[in-house]
Amino acid sequence: MLKIWFMKICKILSTRASNNKVYSDLVYEWEDDFSKELSIPIISYKTIKRKIITSVYLLIYYFHLSNFVQCIDFYLNRNKRKILVFTLYPSKIFQFTTSANKIPFLIDFDYFVDLNTFYKAYKNCQLVIVSSRVAFEYLKSMNCPLNIAHVPLSIKKDLRVERRSNQDKKYDIFVARQNKVLMRYLQEYVKKYPKTEYVVRKWEDDALYSCNAYYSNLKGRLGEFSDRLAYFNLLKECKVALYSTPGCDSDQDRFMNHVTPSLFEYIVSGCRIVARYKVNPDTIYFNFLEEFPNVQTYEEFELLLNKYLADNSDDVYEKSRKYLDEYGFKNQIKKFQEVISLIEK
Repeated sequence: MLKIWFMKICKILSTRASNNKVYSDLVYEWEDDFSKELSIPIISYKTIKRKIITSVYLLIYYFHLSNFVQCIDFYLNRNKRKILVFTLYPSKIFQFTTSANKIPFLIDFDYFVDLNTFYKAYKNCQLVIVSSRVAFEYLKSMNCPLNIAHVPLSIKKDLRVERRSNQDKKYDIFVARQNKVLMRYLQEYVKKYPKTEYVVRKWEDDALYSCNAYYSNLKGRLGEFSDRLAYFNLLKECKVALYSTPGCDSDQDRFMNHVTPSLFEYIVSGCRIVARYKVNPDTIYFNFLEEFPNVQTYEEFELLLNKYLADNSDDVYEKSRKYLDEYGFKNQIKKFQEVISLIEK
C-alpha cells in the first residue's frame, strides 16, 4: 500500500530554503515526518528562484491570463505524479502551489476567505486537504465544487511524554495565546494567590511571529524561546497551560475556532490543560468535552487550577500518552493515507 502512495505523491514542496520565520519550524516538522513516512524527498526553492516564479504568476494574474494558463496546466500536469504542499493560508490567485500536479494541505482557513476566489485558484487541484474540521464542514455546507478532504493537524512524530511530577517543575502556569477571559481569571487568581508564577509570551518590538519572548510575572523577562528545543524545555517546566481556540471571546468574526497544534505541544510536554473553547466540529473531533473541562466562570477556573497545581501524581503522563496515541501523528498519517488512496490513478 505504501508503494501506491509513493506512486501518487512523489515529493513535498517546502519553503524552508527561503523562509525562516518562527512559525515555519512547526510546518517543517510535519514535512519531515511525512517525508519519512511516505519515503519521498523534500524540495525547496531558494529565495531568488521562489520570487521569480511568484512574480511570473503575479504577472499572469495582472494581465488576466490565469484562466488560459490554468487550461494549459490542467492538460500538461493533471496526470503527473503529485507534489504535496503544506500551505499556511489559501492562495488568492492561481500559482505554482495550486497547479494540477499539487496537493495543497491548507493549515489555516477562516471566514474571511473569499470562496469564489478560492475555488478559482484551486480548481485544477485533484484534491485539496484542509486541517480544520470546521473549515471542511463549512466548505461542504457552501457546496464547494473542489474535491476537499479533512486531515487533522498533529505534532512531531518522535516527541514523547516524559514521566515527571509537578514538584520537579519551576513554573505554575504557561500562557501563549492570551484569551481575554482566561487572562482576566488569571489576574484575579494571582491577586488571591500572589505566590503563583506564570509565564506569558510577548511579541517584542511588534515583531509578530519573529521573537517568542517569555516573561514571568515574578521574575520578569526569561528570554527568547524561538528555538523549538528551548520552547519545549520551557513548556516542560510548567505545571499547567492555559489553552483557548483562536477567536474564542474575540470581537472579530473571522476565526473558525479550530484546534491548534499548541494543544499537542502542551500535552506532550506534560502540562495539565485549563481550557476555554467553542464547541464545534473541531473540538468535538478531538473529544474536548470528555478530555478538557470548558471553563465558563472564575469559580470553575480557580477550582480546576487549584486541583491541577496541587496534583503531584504522574497520572497526567498516562492520560497524555493515551490522548496522543489516539490523536497524534499516527492518526494524522492514517487519515492522510485514506484520502490519498481515493485519488484516481
